[in-house]
Parts: sequence; structure tokens; C-alpha cells
Amino acid sequence: MSEEEVDIESLAGHERNSDPSTVYDDLESLPRWWREAVEEFAAHGLRPYRPSRFEDGEIVREVVETVENRYGVSISLKAKNPEHDGEWRVFVDGETAATIPHRRKADGYTEYGIVSDEFESAVASAARDGD
Repeated sequence: MSEEEVDIESLAGHERNSDPSTVYDDLESLPRWWREAVEEFAAHGLRPYRPSRFEDGEIVREVVETVENRYGVSISLKAKNPEHDGEWRVFVDGETAATIPHRRKADGYTEYGIVSDEFESAVASAARDGD
């Protein structure tokens, strides 16, 4: 099962301590970072790992890596006082590029309140301003 085939909705009902091999059909086909997160969540008795997403369903980590490579920048998403819902900042090379909503979905994953294209535009603008 590839990353694109992982159905986040189907994971929502899995209980804490679910065996990752019963949640993900083929854990070995996932990228290393995803496998490690799945295994760490299971080791700590948490529900199966679900990667953060943008509003359009794109996986945050993948978009961030692609955009970092495209613009030659370092990106981080942070909150001063992280909560289930609230504002997070997008930092590009240490400077604030955008402030975006962050919410924890009932299905057990985090969603950032921006679509991936708008996220990339904010990063591109910050990268140009930083030159």
C-alpha cells in the first residue's frame, strides 16, 4: 500500500495499542519516517499514527520536503503554546512566513488550515523576500 492509498478515515476506529500490521496492510511500503512514527505511536500505546494534512488532504511532511527542495529553504511549523486548535506559524529560514489555523480532527490527525498550493505560495514569497 502506498502513501496515497492509505485511507485516513479507515484508521479512525482503531483502538489504542492496535497492532500497526493490522492497520496498515503493508507497513514496509511506507516511507521510513512514516514507519518509524507508526512504530513509536504503537510502542507508547497510542492510536495508530496518522500524518498531518493540509486542507486539501496533502500530507504535510511530503509537501514541506518538496517545497524545501524547490526553493532551497528550511521550513518549520510551530506554535508558541500548542493546543488541539489554534494558530501555528510557518517559519522559512527562521522567519515567520505565515500564520495558519491548526486543528486536531476527530479522526486523530492534525489538519493545517491552508491548502498545499497556498502553503507553497507563502513559502515562495518568503524565499523571495529573504534573497
